[in-house]
Amino acid sequence: MLASNATCRQRLTDFQQHERIDGWLQPAVVYAVDAVQRTHDELNITGALLEIGVHHGKFYLALDQCRRDTEAGYAMDLYEAGQKLNLDKSGRGSLAAFKGHLKRWSRDPSATQIVSGDSTRLAHTEFARSVPPVRLFSLDGGHTAAHAASDLRFAERVVTNGGVVFVDDIFNPEWPGVIEGVAAYLHTTPSLSPFAFVGNKLLMTTISMKPEILRRYSAHMGRSPGCKKTGMCFGDKAWFGHAVHTRKRG
Repeated sequence: MLASNATCRQRLTDFQQHERIDGWLQPAVVYAVDAVQRTHDELNITGALLEIGVHHGKFYLALDQCRRDTEAGYAMDLYEAGQKLNLDKSGRGSLAAFKGHLKRWSRDPSATQIVSGDSTRLAHTEFARSVPPVRLFSLDGGHTAAHAASDLRFAERVVTNGGVVFVDDIFNPEWPGVIEGVAAYLHTTPSLSPFAFVGNKLLMTTISMKPEILRRYSAHMGRSPGCKKTGMCFGDKAWFGHAVHTRKRG
């Protein structure tokens, strides 16, 4: 078992208490990142960190608190130069702001490769073929159905077995294209399966590892401070024929 998690929890706690980065990060999502990290440590799952739609870096840098020293990071966004491609105006990434936050909050800013461009195009370039297996993949780019489905197809090509994909704004009524795109993806022959909802995010993993990921993640979330303090714990539900853990009153 890898031994990074105690440090990850400490860094996440410090980050959550002190960061003031523009963006959205619910406390329950921080607990989920910790639960995923514990699960990956137990199963010796390694791999890179990649986010599509960095904005100013709030969630990327939360995940970066759990990136191990040997793991690379990839921060993909249109940033200012590519805003003409931001068809639905879902966020406005700032390269200057992200670089400043990366310097402040990352233990090793040089481990992060900044990638400027449209994910629907980059997914078919040499960049996509050169990315190492990814264990933490955040999907928060274009919020149209076409973007969400395309980004999930990109994710399934690069995510390592047992890696976790965080899909943002899954039930946000302002962005119905996200759930439409996820549904379209799930009605193909997906290799990624949903296993949890937390905060504003859907979590997915590879089909073959889902039972073990779900079991361990669920156990860790049941012991999380959020469950203990508020009574908002997790139980099984069905969604598009997939077993997922979602919030319930304990």
